[in-house]
Amino acid sequence: LLGALVVDASGAFHDELTLPKGLPTGTHHLVVSGISADATSLTRTTSFTIGADGRFATSAARTTAGTSPASAPRPRDRRSARPAAPAASRAAAYAPYDPRHDTHRVVGMLAAGFALMSVAGAGGMAAGRREERKRKSGKVTSAKVKHHKFRWEGEAPGDASWTWRLPGWRLLDRASRALPVRLAPVTPLAARLLTDASYLRASLGPVSLLAPLAGLGLGVAAALNGGGQALPPSPGLLLALILVGLFDAAAGFLAAVAFAVVVLAHGGVAGADDLRTLLGVCVLCFAVALIAGAARPFRRPIEELSLHDSWTRVADVVIASLLGAWATQKMIGALPGLSGLRLPIVDHANAIALVVLLCIPARFALETIVSILYPERLRAVQPEKVPWSGTKQRLLSLAFRTTLFVFAAIAYIGDCWELWVGAALFVVPQVLCIYERRFPNSESLYRVLPGGIVKTVTMMFVGQWFFLLFREHVSTANLLAYGFVFLGLPSLALSLAELFGRDGDDPRDAWWRQLGGTGVLAIGVLFVFGYFS
Repeated sequence: LLGALVVDASGAFHDELTLPKGLPTGTHHLVVSGISADATSLTRTTSFTIGADGRFATSAARTTAGTSPASAPRPRDRRSARPAAPAASRAAAYAPYDPRHDTHRVVGMLAAGFALMSVAGAGGMAAGRREERKRKSGKVTSAKVKHHKFRWEGEAPGDASWTWRLPGWRLLDRASRALPVRLAPVTPLAARLLTDASYLRASLGPVSLLAPLAGLGLGVAAALNGGGQALPPSPGLLLALILVGLFDAAAGFLAAVAFAVVVLAHGGVAGADDLRTLLGVCVLCFAVALIAGAARPFRRPIEELSLHDSWTRVADVVIASLLGAWATQKMIGALPGLSGLRLPIVDHANAIALVVLLCIPARFALETIVSILYPERLRAVQPEKVPWSGTKQRLLSLAFRTTLFVFAAIAYIGDCWELWVGAALFVVPQVLCIYERRFPNSESLYRVLPGGIVKTVTMMFVGQWFFLLFREHVSTANLLAYGFVFLGLPSLALSLAELFGRDGDDPRDAWWRQLGGTGVLAIGVLFVFGYFS
């Protein structure tokens, strides 16, 4: 006996039961029996098969004694009910996944998600623009385009080389300078995507367009690899998509567009879970470069190799690499919750994140080499100044991000009051950040507030502490929903404090502080990965 189910007033019953471990390969039968209101004996049988590779597939159910469909249990795998399609067998091969049965991992992932928001700006931190003013790196939410200005005089060896002097380079240079300026007031994200690979256009000219073409090809291949279903591709293809986006965010975005178009053309989106999975895979294609670049700038002016500058650059590489790999691991780990399926790609999340960890320093190295060898070319391909977006655009962008936030979160906690309270905690700080100049600023408060990496790790520890506290006092059934609300409180508290302490003289840019922050971040990442829980 696997368990007992409770029938509601309409005669329906829906629940999930855990199958015994060690079931052999082959076909098995799940039998549900009960007594109706008129004392009729009812039985429903569902077959499922465990393949040699351990995958799970369901078969059609048989009902006896005239049980109506409304009063019978239905498989949670929403895709098994679709009309036959070439990719249907792959979707049906995965066992269903319920975040409520994986509370520890999901709450840890929520804690990491809120911490990532504080770094990337998605948490609405009032200090987002303060970080831009001091580091000139940018922020994912506003997608503000910032680059360090270069003050080299004269030509460097790369500026006089032939590597970029191919047919069409003048047209590409003009477009690279003009398009971000025109797009930024309307869609800052597009402007940031276009400026991300300036180092490739500066050094390679028209040859750099091979990256977007590769992105398009990989996007199509990834979609066909999944048979046109809204599912992540094989680990190798997913890694290729992520790496293309890491070295050229615009190429990653085009890969995401190609993947989405092919999936939609194949009818791979038949419900909300499919759409969530599609969005999750698409974000993976280009978000890593944006998150790593928002944490630390890929490019800094190197006029002299002083000890301070060298340590600063080391801190940039280590911090951005850790955050980029961490974000990759968490985004892949979120795919089962978005899809409602136990996706095997999760088993490869750590390996993919490790490759990303090793490749982000390569991106830094390429940016630095181009900065030294092609300074004039960098001036030629990127705009000197990209305008800020207006208040109306920022509010519309916030509304769109909030919609996506709620759409993704509902897969984990359902439509409940905790969802909307959590959404409010997501929105309020960001609205206040838009109007931050209307609030007074305290330099004393600014100096004592945790910033950057320390703030991120603080949120990770606080989130884990909240989870441990809830586990002792909150039932498992409510743990996930309550955690969704309370994990947003530290972000809200810091946002309000930073609203009034957003600027001032800051000694935190010292190299020893940055290197120390790297160690703190490494400890925090290990903590969230479960090494200290």
